[in-house]
Amino acid sequence: MTQHDDMVTKILDTNHAILQEFFIGQASGRYYDGTCWQLYWDQQDDTLFIYQEVSCNSWLQRDDHSLRLIVSYSGYCDIPEEELFHEGDCVDDFGYAEWLEFIASAIEDAIDREHNC
Repeated sequence: MTQHDDMVTKILDTNHAILQEFFIGQASGRYYDGTCWQLYWDQQDDTLFIYQEVSCNSWLQRDDHSLRLIVSYSGYCDIPEEELFHEGDCVDDFGYAEWLEFIASAIEDAIDREHNC
């Protein structure tokens, strides 16, 4: 248990739909279209949102530093069709629980960075 577990759990729970949408985007290969897909945490209201940029050399920011980039995917992929997520598949079969642990850790890191700035 870390000092920010309750906050991370709240963020994950209240943003379940957007997390699942973002996971499916990368598991289906849809996010590997040559652009940069980013998941941000808005610290003003603890929401997560998806943003698409032409390049990972660009990102969103605010003067008060209340937007935190959590993860991004870019480039192209050559994944066999049978390994891609398809509508009707179960996200758990594609490592969703493990991915959520990764996202929780990334949010924890963002909280730590916020408190160290």
